[in-house]
Amino acid sequence: MKVLAINASPRIKNSHTSVILSPFLDGMKAAGADVDLVHVKELDIKPCLGCWTCLLKTPMQCVQKDDMGELFMKIFTTNILVWATPVFYEGPTAQLKTIMDRTFAGAGLNPGYEIRDGHQRLKLPVGFVPIKLALVSTCGYFEMDNFDTLLNWVKACERMGLFELVGALLRPHANIFHPIYKTKFNIDDILQAANDAGRQFISEGKIAKETLSTVSRDILTRDKYIQTMNQAFQGEIDKNKSGSVNA
Repeated sequence: MKVLAINASPRIKNSHTSVILSPFLDGMKAAGADVDLVHVKELDIKPCLGCWTCLLKTPMQCVQKDDMGELFMKIFTTNILVWATPVFYEGPTAQLKTIMDRTFAGAGLNPGYEIRDGHQRLKLPVGFVPIKLALVSTCGYFEMDNFDTLLNWVKACERMGLFELVGALLRPHANIFHPIYKTKFNIDDILQAANDAGRQFISEGKIAKETLSTVSRDILTRDKYIQTMNQAFQGEIDKNKSGSVNA
């Protein structure tokens, strides 16, 4: 079973998203999956030009010669795709949005429209099977509804017929994953649940609701979280002021 994980966090391995993504992928590996992890920030991928050359002149070939050409091959030869993104301004990062805009070229969509599930869509290649998709996302805000816009976007992408969302690991108030808080809050069950989710995805083709609920569980109250974060912000402000004086 081949898995391609696309980490669209601009902070790469030091991100809060990676705190959930890493055990999730470890669980997949433990269940026998061959996992390939790609960090978008390390790639040269330009925004889509909207020129339609890939559809009308050179099928499945983009006019832009960058790292997206190799990523096309990885995306459309994998069994399972993982999108990992923090919530930026109520949606995915620009890095993931750019990847998805460019994926249009490598999908092999046919010129012309058809009706699928009551919507006008570009024609899919004959016999195309949607790729199984998992979403991993973190958010610095406390409430779960801060993921709503991102989830709606993913579901809209799903309607294109290229991907089928199987499960979403959503971690609110994820700023608490900063290293300075590791000794203050016990998140072992959250990390174990992320690992379990990876195992379940590979071995069972789905993720249990209880597992996803544990990944998203409250770590502390909202008031305490806000207080903790405000203290951290003030600490950084004071540190920067001190640094400016010493400089």
